[in-house]
Amino acid sequence: MVLVGTEPNQSADDHYDGDQIVLPDVFSGWCQSPRDYLGATTEQLCHPEPSVVIRISSPRDGARFVLDPSIFKDVQRLPFVTEHPMSEKLEWYLNDSFIPNASALPLIWKLKVGTWKLLVRDPMSGREGQCEFVVVH
Repeated sequence: MVLVGTEPNQSADDHYDGDQIVLPDVFSGWCQSPRDYLGATTEQLCHPEPSVVIRISSPRDGARFVLDPSIFKDVQRLPFVTEHPMSEKLEWYLNDSFIPNASALPLIWKLKVGTWKLLVRDPMSGREGQCEFVVVH
């Protein structure tokens, strides 16, 4: 049953960009929530300002991690996390090497001794974010 006067007045075709659902910007909060099981986005999220960098929230830039000798090395891991609303579509690079299968979120990396540069890139907008961190014995 439809309430008179609430019928849609525009075609749903207006909200598709290829295979992607693109909604008005007023829905940006909903598109970033777990309720958006269809992977919808908004114009603003789909085509963000190119000057804005992507923020990496884990690890923090300049962080220092120490391997704990009392814990098995295989279980000492670090999540790579960004606050980008479509993080499953991002490309990740560690010391300039592409990380395959990064869309299988959350991206968890096994700690290895060294100095590391993590870069995340949105292939749609070209926006990037990066951080550097160190892992020691």
